[in-house]
Amino acid sequence: MNRLLSICILGEPGVARREVFDGFEDGRTDWDWIASRLRERGLEGKVEIDGVDASLGETLPSPDGYDGVIVGGSIHNVNEGRDWQLRTIEWLGDWRETGRPLFGICGGHQMAAVTLGGKVDRMNGTAFSETGKLDLTEVGRNHFLFDGGGEAEPVVHFGHFDHVTRLPDGATLLATYKDVVATLDLGGGWYTTQFHPESTGLGMVVAWDGAIAPDALRYRETPDGGRIIENFLRGTGLV
Repeated sequence: MNRLLSICILGEPGVARREVFDGFEDGRTDWDWIASRLRERGLEGKVEIDGVDASLGETLPSPDGYDGVIVGGSIHNVNEGRDWQLRTIEWLGDWRETGRPLFGICGGHQMAAVTLGGKVDRMNGTAFSETGKLDLTEVGRNHFLFDGGGEAEPVVHFGHFDHVTRLPDGATLLATYKDVVATLDLGGGWYTTQFHPESTGLGMVVAWDGAIAPDALRYRETPDGGRIIENFLRGTGLV
């Protein structure tokens, strides 16, 4: 069985409101949420998932023991230069050299882009906090990451303040959403999404309630997030 490392970069104590997930049915961590999506897709027990919280100062393990990596979202801007961010970026550089696959989500999408020479900036105006339909590029329409959706474009959950404004060299744009870079194929088995395929609509409401007024939230349930994670795992041979 392949081993998957889930790297949490959610945020430091006092910045990330982790207490909002106390008692939440999907759990409190990135690896809980990923495991929930795999359970829904009938993939429970098909891959071993370990978790490490880099933003709490936990030491990232040697890349040698893992076959794939998922880097989750973050409340922090990747340009803040916090020690744990710099250590994680350095670790991702080492992971890149292994040639093994990576999936980056939201903050992980941005961190992967920066690791490879891309650029991330603050969005103008308010954050995106909504469920919406992706606009797939021509390449994206034929990419394995979006297999199984028929002719309908994927509906996914967004919740972010920052976005990728310069793609790394060699990156391929797979999808956009309201002019935001939504999905990238970074080559070398690295795929990233600005949206949150690991979360349910309810999970997004739980995460954002208090940061943005509840009546401003526009989330609904969709099966496409779990399908995209499954496609990553199958397409890279992790399951």
